[in-house]
Amino acid sequence: MDNLQAFFHAVGATPNRGATAAELDSFEARTGLSLPPQLRAFYGSTNGLTIDGNSARYVTNMRPAAWMEILPLAEVMRYVEGIRRLGISQAWGYFPFTDCNDSNPYCLCCNEPLRNRVVHVFHDDVAELKFWELGRFLDAVAAAVVNRGTDRPELGRLPGEYTSDREDRTEDEVSTGLELLKLADRLTDVEQHDALRFAIELLSKGHEAARIAKLKL
Repeated sequence: MDNLQAFFHAVGATPNRGATAAELDSFEARTGLSLPPQLRAFYGSTNGLTIDGNSARYVTNMRPAAWMEILPLAEVMRYVEGIRRLGISQAWGYFPFTDCNDSNPYCLCCNEPLRNRVVHVFHDDVAELKFWELGRFLDAVAAAVVNRGTDRPELGRLPGEYTSDREDRTEDEVSTGLELLKLADRLTDVEQHDALRFAIELLSKGHEAARIAKLKL
């Protein structure tokens, strides 16, 4: 979503004061993360955002199922520092930027080859590659809020772009999938398995490299 004002209107949320360039630079200096331009633009428009979906029909844990908080920089900072205190490696440069009251944040990747990709990180399951860029994530959030039908997805469980029925892949997706497959050989444990799974999701089902990745898992 290129028009952030249209996004705020679609989700019925009032933006906060945007983060200044100095605040964003300070965050980068303190965390060592290099924020992609889309992310800097978003936080320059609103430093955090609360989305409640404006519907009492969908309730989970006393909150609407469409509820999501996009975390302000100060809370993202605490999240990043907490992850590092736990000794969790950060090959992808995760920027954990959402809270859906479930401890499963959506994270934007700040490091190549996944820079600007959105990954759903679970506290009790494997991470899932969800969206190719932040703009597509925001589009999915807006669509979920606008949809009032019984099949409306919860924001904490967005289906993402890499569903089993999608066959096509762009050249950029295939190229990134191949980079991840090469990188996996230099990684260990969780991140190696993440790289292989993400590569499979980015490569078409018939791609030879996807079959190789499945064999390595």
